Amino acid sequence: MPKINPIQENTNLIKKARSASYWLFGSNIAIQLISWAITVFVARILSPDDYGLFGMAALITSFLVMFNELGLGPAIIQKKDLSKEQLSSCFWIIMAINIFLYFIAFISAPLVASFFHEERLISIIRVAAISVVIGGLYKIPYSLLTKELMFNKRSIVDFVSRLCGGVFTLLLAIFGYGVWSLVYGLIVWDLVKLILLYIFVGWHPEKFFSYQIIKNMISFGYKITGSGILWHFYSNSDYLIAGKFLGKTSLGYYSLAFQLASLPNEKLISLIGQIIFPLFSKVQDEEKILRNYFLKTVRLTAFIVFPIFTGMYLVAELAIVLLLSKKWIPMILPFKILCLIAALRAINAFNSRLVYATGHPGIALSNTAICTLIMPLGFLIGSKYGLEGLSYAWLFLFPIVFLIATKRSISVINLNLLEYFKNLISPIIATSFMALLVELSKILLINSSNEIFQLIFYCFIGMLSYIGFIIIFFKDFLLDVKIFITAN
Repeated sequence: MPKINPIQENTNLIKKARSASYWLFGSNIAIQLISWAITVFVARILSPDDYGLFGMAALITSFLVMFNELGLGPAIIQKKDLSKEQLSSCFWIIMAINIFLYFIAFISAPLVASFFHEERLISIIRVAAISVVIGGLYKIPYSLLTKELMFNKRSIVDFVSRLCGGVFTLLLAIFGYGVWSLVYGLIVWDLVKLILLYIFVGWHPEKFFSYQIIKNMISFGYKITGSGILWHFYSNSDYLIAGKFLGKTSLGYYSLAFQLASLPNEKLISLIGQIIFPLFSKVQDEEKILRNYFLKTVRLTAFIVFPIFTGMYLVAELAIVLLLSKKWIPMILPFKILCLIAALRAINAFNSRLVYATGHPGIALSNTAICTLIMPLGFLIGSKYGLEGLSYAWLFLFPIVFLIATKRSISVINLNLLEYFKNLISPIIATSFMALLVELSKILLINSSNEIFQLIFYCFIGMLSYIGFIIIFFKDFLLDVKIFITAN
């Protein structure tokens, strides 16, 4: 099969994706910096009790948000031809859902307050849940910007709204509003986002509703919602089992190991996923182009994350003791195992985007169901052997789940596992070469007592060997990157 150059197929689409990448990554960095800075100042003013109360209320609101669009946002992004009537119908049903969710939050607030023995939660939950309704109001325009890869406008909205919400929170905290500074700051954040989105998009709902014309979209959406609920259960099951059967100390080791091993995925893969879903949706009917996009995305991601996670694995013993102190030694093994699995989790994330884009959310739902059946059972059995057993459950079971999910997902573009893994040979070879040289450098410095120098030296050798190997042997990859960056 001849290679298809996606740039020749759709130059404008690639240019949009490139622009989206710049805006999304740039705005994310700016938002993180502002959020961290404001959080530091607010945390110095508010008490742990204030954050605790807000966290209790967030347990309810964050759970309700899982249902606040019924998957219609992704359905709007995926569907190629949308009419004004369909958009208006989606808007009204989303609003009805969110009003119902607010009603649930309102009547359940006293029960939650009673459970936590904190009467103040009643008013906090009832006010904070307003943000759920506001979120429903801007789901349509936000999805439309994402659908058209207009991440420049979306990034401006996200940045300005986060800044306004953060500054408002800080001002209220200074004037002594306590926990309410967090609650009102959240509402201001959503209100600013709502206003800016309607200004930028220029869309407004019409007085029209028809269930029949969005019936297929609702069917698409509820499968995404179901998948999200199952994922929420599965992704928290290891924490739940560790806390229940291993105790808070082991959970502390495990949770920090998982958090650190997940950082590259949280900061990188989640952003790539936001771009490739609308990108894949644009070419959902052009199988060859879609297959090419998918394989290049997986390969590019592997070239980035494989060396990162392998490097983290190789320097774990040294880095954890040096950076966190010896009291965290028990987390070294879980961290190393989770680093290996994180590499698979990174490329596995694109499977769901692929099946969503091609209109097969049922595959993602069943994939998540399989994962939900297998992984928690493995965690439960593994927990009988302590923290190590819980970690090994990931190592033994997730590769199986990954193979099943990948095989089922790539079938929608008539791709098989052999072709899929052939696509990963280059990053695997380059990463293996890097690992070999880092291990050899450890032998070279075996008698060194300067741990800081060792860590810096290993990182330098790893980066130099990996980049050098790619430049010499995988110039085609560098060419793909250059084309993406410079194509006009």
